[in-house]
Amino acid sequence: MQLQEICLRLQTLLPPVHARLDSIIARYAPILNPAFGEDRYAQLLALFAIDRMETNKLRSAEKLINKLEPRCKTDAEKALWHVLVGLYCWANDNMDTMAAFFDNAAALGHDYHYPHMLSGEYFLLSSRQYEKALAEYDRAIDCIYKFPPLDERSRYVIAQAQSAMSLALSMMRRVDEAAAMLEKASSASDSMEYLHASAILSALRKDEDAANAALADLEKLHPELCKDVAAHVHLILEGTHIHFFPREVPKELPADFWAWFRTQEATIQSLLDKDDTDGCTSILAGHINELVPDEEDMMTAGFEITDNQPELILSACYSRSYARMIDAIAAACPDDIRARYRITLRP
Repeated sequence: MQLQEICLRLQTLLPPVHARLDSIIARYAPILNPAFGEDRYAQLLALFAIDRMETNKLRSAEKLINKLEPRCKTDAEKALWHVLVGLYCWANDNMDTMAAFFDNAAALGHDYHYPHMLSGEYFLLSSRQYEKALAEYDRAIDCIYKFPPLDERSRYVIAQAQSAMSLALSMMRRVDEAAAMLEKASSASDSMEYLHASAILSALRKDEDAANAALADLEKLHPELCKDVAAHVHLILEGTHIHFFPREVPKELPADFWAWFRTQEATIQSLLDKDDTDGCTSILAGHINELVPDEEDMMTAGFEITDNQPELILSACYSRSYARMIDAIAAACPDDIRARYRITLRP
């Protein structure tokens, strides 16, 4: 037994580490369980790689992932390695590369639908890109159907994905479609995904009893998630949720935004000359979140280059309140700035 394996084994004896690793095993079981059945050291490398990422020790995580790669022989082990690299890219905000590695993992078989479930969760709950969330959950389902047999476990996962899709549709205010999708997912009615979607959808349909029933069941499964969902449900039922009920645009917001933009334009142009649209996006998104009442959702902003012209993109993430704000900001754009930048609004 090599020294590093001994060190990893000793760390598992520490109560806080042991608890974190148990949580990782529970959450990532679909991709962890098929891999490295007899290779305890490889199992530890995978577990600690995820733990390092979740505790923001990314350089350590990278080293562990690199040590794991040569030990990957089977499809299950290669799939797990690709997932780990995808998670590492996620932790580094490199979403395009994340998606590529998750795709590679999923291509190895139906048991590896899980990367698309992870991507869907990221787009649904973290970045609130609901179209992308729907697409990723769809891909997870396609992955399962592609590799028969379709057993009870697979059907349950499909229902979990459909539950998450229902939530995405609710956030896009496509309530009838959300209800139809949730009805398809009834076989996973005891899952966190279903109960989360059911609570939000019931609130949107003004069915307070059904929303509270879903919350009561969700609390038994995941008290912390329930607390967050309950806050959303309360705001929806009282008609004050910033996402679903439009608020007035702060009077000075449009003029303040463009006044600030002028002070940053030289820096932005310098970054654009280097094709650093990510740097421009970072500057813009940071300021947007200072200007707007960011309670639960994010109004996002970014830069792209389209047909050799810089494009300033404002997105409301389907929030009715933020949609009003980006409309007002775009309408107030000075003519000289509009001549230099394409202004694009997204739902």
